Amino acid sequence: MTRVLVAGLGDTGVLCAGALARRAMVRRGVSVTGVSPTTGLVSGQELGLRLTRPDAWSRDYRIPYRSFRRLDRVDVVHGRLVSSDLAARTVSVAGADGSPRELGYDVLVVATGVANGFWRSDAVRTDDAVATDLADRHARLAAAGSVAVVGGGAAAVSAAYNVAVRWPGKRVDLYFPGERGLPQHHGRTWAGVRRRLEAAGVVLHSGHRAVLPASDEPAPGPVTWSTGQRPPTSRRTSTGGRCRRSRCRGGAGDRCWGRSARGWRCSTPRGGRSGSLGSWSTERCSRGW
Repeated sequence: MTRVLVAGLGDTGVLCAGALARRAMVRRGVSVTGVSPTTGLVSGQELGLRLTRPDAWSRDYRIPYRSFRRLDRVDVVHGRLVSSDLAARTVSVAGADGSPRELGYDVLVVATGVANGFWRSDAVRTDDAVATDLADRHARLAAAGSVAVVGGGAAAVSAAYNVAVRWPGKRVDLYFPGERGLPQHHGRTWAGVRRRLEAAGVVLHSGHRAVLPASDEPAPGPVTWSTGQRPPTSRRTSTGGRCRRSRCRGGAGDRCWGRSARGWRCSTPRGGRSGSLGSWSTERCSRGW
């Protein structure tokens, strides 16, 4: 029996586990186990909708695992991956009650994603805890008189636009480090998005690079800029993508390929591996921001 362990059942992990389980139906002698800190899919997509309309977001992006037919043959373990022994091919999982559990594998698929924002958490939670967290973040944002969104990527743009549309009387500022937002998209894409942002009342601020705060959590208070501008006094929502460098074992200039139980899987700018853990990783993110 070939034991396949999928570490993480987020957007990517669910797809991997489902595809592997379907393959196992054709090829006998394969078992698939998935480890997740939640009891259902809690997607990392559509941050703006998640913050402003959590009920509408939950209909499409928060789904119990039992609703996925392809996961019927997957043994889903509720817990957090704590450590791995690659030589012994085992992982240690802390359950919801804190009790440890050892799981063996022949093939390990690392789909744990990255901790690059407050909306991505690896804490062990029940479905009720997830619902409470969504409602609490929505309530805090609704009570704010003004909101400063820091970041120039799709998550930041989505958050700023959705907040402005959901609460038209709230001041919303979008700060990004470059000359324009969405730097990885075509210029005409940004031109169209910019028109929609301005029509919704979002105030755009280019050339603002923030000093990374100690916490990614949205919080009231000023933002400190490494580019020298005066800090705003709005509630801060940081969406700047970053990997936690303290957990990355690669050298300067490396690119992270997703978090595993013992660190990060990295590649050098030329494509060579550094700090590799010898297991498959399904996510990639840039270091720094």
